[in-house]
Amino acid sequence: ANFVAKAEPDGHTLFLMASGHSAAPGLYRSLPFDAVSDFTMVSMVARSPFAIIAGPGSDAATLKDLVAAAKARPGKIDYGSGGTGSGMHLAAVLFQARAGVEFTHVPYKGGSAPALAVMGGEVPIIFTSLAGMSSNIESGKVRPLAVTSRTRFSGFPSIPTVAETVLPGFDVSAWYALAGPKNLPPAVVERLNAMVQATLRRPEIVQGLQLQAAEPWPTTAAEAQAFLAKDVDHWTKVVRSENIALPN
Repeated sequence: ANFVAKAEPDGHTLFLMASGHSAAPGLYRSLPFDAVSDFTMVSMVARSPFAIIAGPGSDAATLKDLVAAAKARPGKIDYGSGGTGSGMHLAAVLFQARAGVEFTHVPYKGGSAPALAVMGGEVPIIFTSLAGMSSNIESGKVRPLAVTSRTRFSGFPSIPTVAETVLPGFDVSAWYALAGPKNLPPAVVERLNAMVQATLRRPEIVQGLQLQAAEPWPTTAAEAQAFLAKDVDHWTKVVRSENIALPN
């Protein structure tokens, strides 16, 4: 991100911005760039929901069951994530704050570790990427309680959303966007945006994204810029209000 922020705005230096970008101002004491104003957004590209997954160590059959158990035993239910400050951790923090429950966080170092932990009964539930759990869900090794996106994911339409079960309006997803340095000329932005739009209409691209539990998310450049500003503000407030700190 810093390399792109300092690059010449000629359209030759771009990067695929990920949703973790929005939490960075809250997680780090200082950054060598402004997370919003130092970037020109070209378009959102894709989004993918997180999932709340129960394993053999949990008796919860539904998300309502999990919330009820957590309220009965505050802080006694462990959950795994891909690490402190990760998207799934932040989704879990927001879920707890909104639902009025308290879990105990068990951070793993990303990869397959959370999935192995929940399947092995090391933790009863995990907040994780839906992409990495597809085969385990299909085989019945784990129980998906909900996805965190506003609407159900088309690849697993039977999995309910957090919003429809316990928290109306809840909407958290991992996302990706194409961005460049600030002051990217409007003509360049328009041309790049058209390329993104065309690419995301290709059937093989849509299919490839779905295999990664993601969906295409084409937008205008203005919509993407507005989304970034709102998302950075939102997650900065969440991180600071919940006192989330990265491990040393």
